[in-house]
Amino acid sequence: MMESYESIFWLCCSIPLVNFFIAYLVFAQMTVHPIEKKIKASGGSIPQWDNMGMRIPSYAIAMLLPVKVKAAQAIDEDSVRKFTSKSDKKRAIYFMCSFVIILIPVMVGYFVFGPN
Repeated sequence: MMESYESIFWLCCSIPLVNFFIAYLVFAQMTVHPIEKKIKASGGSIPQWDNMGMRIPSYAIAMLLPVKVKAAQAIDEDSVRKFTSKSDKKRAIYFMCSFVIILIPVMVGYFVFGPN
């Protein structure tokens, strides 16, 4: 009986997971790449290496937090904030919220249905 609940739970988690992947792709293509082009055109530097996909969340954090974050030093936060529009901030909020929405059920599922 527990296996059927687990299957239903993970099936329900697949919807927010697909939402997160779509949010990641939309934020990367519609926000990060245009901002990187503007930074490059203004003479700034963009990160050459993306450590495990952390460049995209670093841009979202730089857009949403008013202070500099030590963990996001791979990007130039001042340049990111300079070229950020209101729609970019909205996409950053949606991206971060979709990450939290998928993180919570995955953690709950791990602790409820995880290795025993």
